[in-house]
Amino acid sequence: MNLHNKFKLNTPTLFRMLVATTILVLIANYTIIKFQAREQIAYTKQILRHSESVSTQIHESLNRVVEANINNCNDSNINRLREILLDYQDVIDVGITHKGKVICTAGWGLFDKSRGYVKEEYSTSDGYIFDGSDNNFHNKKIHVDATIYKTAIAFTSPFAFKKIKEMYPQFDVVISTHKGRHDFLILPGTHHGGAGFAVNNAVHAKICSKTFDLCVLTRNGMVGFLSLDPLHQALVVLICLLLGVFLSWFAYFYLNSRKSFEYRLKKAVQDEQLYLEYQPVVRMNDEKIVGVETLIRWQDKLYGKVSPELFIDVAEKIGVYGQISEFVIKRLTEELSHYLTRNSSFTVSINIGGYEIEHCNYINYLYEQCIQYRIKPSQIKIEITERSTLPHDVIADFSRRARAKGFCVSIDDFGTGTANLIWLTEIDFDEIKIDKFYVKGLQEEYKRNILTCISGLVIGIGAQIVFEGVEDIVELNYLKGHNENAYAQGWFFYKSMNIDELCQKLNAASHD
Repeated sequence: MNLHNKFKLNTPTLFRMLVATTILVLIANYTIIKFQAREQIAYTKQILRHSESVSTQIHESLNRVVEANINNCNDSNINRLREILLDYQDVIDVGITHKGKVICTAGWGLFDKSRGYVKEEYSTSDGYIFDGSDNNFHNKKIHVDATIYKTAIAFTSPFAFKKIKEMYPQFDVVISTHKGRHDFLILPGTHHGGAGFAVNNAVHAKICSKTFDLCVLTRNGMVGFLSLDPLHQALVVLICLLLGVFLSWFAYFYLNSRKSFEYRLKKAVQDEQLYLEYQPVVRMNDEKIVGVETLIRWQDKLYGKVSPELFIDVAEKIGVYGQISEFVIKRLTEELSHYLTRNSSFTVSINIGGYEIEHCNYINYLYEQCIQYRIKPSQIKIEITERSTLPHDVIADFSRRARAKGFCVSIDDFGTGTANLIWLTEIDFDEIKIDKFYVKGLQEEYKRNILTCISGLVIGIGAQIVFEGVEDIVELNYLKGHNENAYAQGWFFYKSMNIDELCQKLNAASHD
């Protein structure tokens, strides 16, 4: 009963595919943004480390010039400046100043009177002065930053950040003080969205140094899916579309599989949603209830009340019948133990099939449950249907083992098989249940004759007889006339009922 509906490209299906694809694109966009954010933080840290390295070179070079105590710009002192400069790759030049004017540097030697004026843009409490103006001490085409400490001056190389900036050209980079009072360096990116860092959809990252008064702020003005080139955008959309189609297909078949008979049966077995009903067996001479037959039931929200003949066959095919078999034993012993222990003559019948007969542990498990609930094994009747296709020697061996444990064995549906006499001669049994086929056919003489012969044969063997399917008074009177000590069950007496209804019937009968 699988639901084999085809996956159709109708409007709802296309809509689901579109929704799935859109969600996947959004997820991809979020993932790209997160990846770019991690990448940006790592890049910001890298710039900060490099900035600290440049700052260290500037500070060391300035201190060495001051410590050299260079007071004039003769050739010897300029050479000393050049020796200092050689040790610092990110410092393009060092020199000395006097009264706010550069006197000489290692690279340019003496300065003339018209050049070299220092403009203070920012100063620190420990005496460092920064000049980031466009004085262009060295070259009008190249802007350099100058740092002054006492009489020494050092110029940051304009190429100090070139290589590291080329690694991620899309980022805007600003190197400033902690409180943002002065910007040491501003490097616009290729995705620069305008003046400043106020673009709403940009991703910012800021990391500050613990050694120097400087922070690195980076901004990515184009993030996520839109930051990709058209080729990669098309690739992302294609992948999301394919995944969307797959997820739509998977969801379609998953939801339909949950509606399948097999899936719902397996789920019902796992969740113990099956339940038991009991049909009373009566003694015909006084119509008293002497026992019950256990019947497995399944009520499903989708399929309604499902016939056991249907779901038992399916359970065997999908491999959950063993769980049902154990469930029946467990549930009936739990529900009936209180009555069975108080009424030693009361019996309960269990229908079994090939699974139980072929599994050696079945009888042991049933016996253990009886011991646990203090039920006498003789109160349990194991019904073996005559329709069973197993070899007779296998059934006979099972019957002997069951009776050896104290259980009663009943041949169910007698008269419907193909080898009735063999069953009677080769299999040990305590009871025979004559199929309703013969009870329903009492108006036909040949069926009455067959029923009379079977009844006489069973009486001669000394087994108990149970007539199945008794539904009216005519059938009851006829059967009672032939064997009033026989048992019977059928709708004339009781239909199957749940445990609560059964307890009410049994309690009412005990007070009669």
